[in-house]
Amino acid sequence: MSFFTHLECSVPCGAPPLDPHQPHHLCSCGAPLLARYDLEAARSWSRESLVGREPNMWRYRELMPLFEGEQPVTLGEGFTPLFHAKALGAVLGLRQLYVKDESLNPTNSFKARGQSAAI
Repeated sequence: MSFFTHLECSVPCGAPPLDPHQPHHLCSCGAPLLARYDLEAARSWSRESLVGREPNMWRYRELMPLFEGEQPVTLGEGFTPLFHAKALGAVLGLRQLYVKDESLNPTNSFKARGQSAAI
């Protein structure tokens, strides 16, 4: 099941929604496209469906730009740890400040998630 419904212009240019089953690169106005989802239907999605799934970003495939039967192009991106930044949080007045360590992605880069989703 996928809650991915359509592509939409990232700026309010008036272009209609685009069919995500067709290849698109940019809106007709030249702006990047955003993936949109049926969030009302997604409310029925259960956390229990995550049990036993691979520990990567594609474990949340229903809320990713992927259709039923499609397999993602992945090296295992995602599922990187959060570290409680107590000292920095104290300086900033934030008791619950966390920092995500994206260097543990297979490519050692935060860009890995975006590239896997884009491809």
